[in-house]
Amino acid sequence: MVLKAQGLEVREVSATVYYPTGSPTFDGTTTPKGKALSNTRWCALSHDLLRMTGWQWGDTVLVYGKNLPNQHWGLYILHDKTHSRLRNRIDLLVPNHTYSDKWDGVLVRKFTLKDHKV
Repeated sequence: MVLKAQGLEVREVSATVYYPTGSPTFDGTTTPKGKALSNTRWCALSHDLLRMTGWQWGDTVLVYGKNLPNQHWGLYILHDKTHSRLRNRIDLLVPNHTYSDKWDGVLVRKFTLKDHKV
C-alpha cells in the first residue's frame, strides 16, 4: 500500500530481521561483525520494492510504525536485497541470532536532507 502525505510517498510493508554472515551484501559491502555492528543500521529491500521505489544503494530509509518494536524505529542505509521470492518486504540487520520475528503494517519512506531541519 502506498500512502501520500504532505508530498511524501510512504509504503506499508512487512518487516523482518536478518543477521550478519560476513558475506558481501548485494551492493558489494560486507556485513560488519562485533562492535562495528552495534552502530550499524542497514536494511535490505525486496526486489519488487526496489523496482517500484527507484531507491538506490546508500539511500537512507525511515522505518517506523505501531506494529514495529521501538528499538527498530529509525533510519537505515539500503545495502542489500532480500531473496527474490519475497514481496513487499524490508529486512533490518540486527547484531545476533537471539530472535527472529515478522511485523506487518510497518511504514517506510526515503529520508532526504530536506526532511532534516536544523
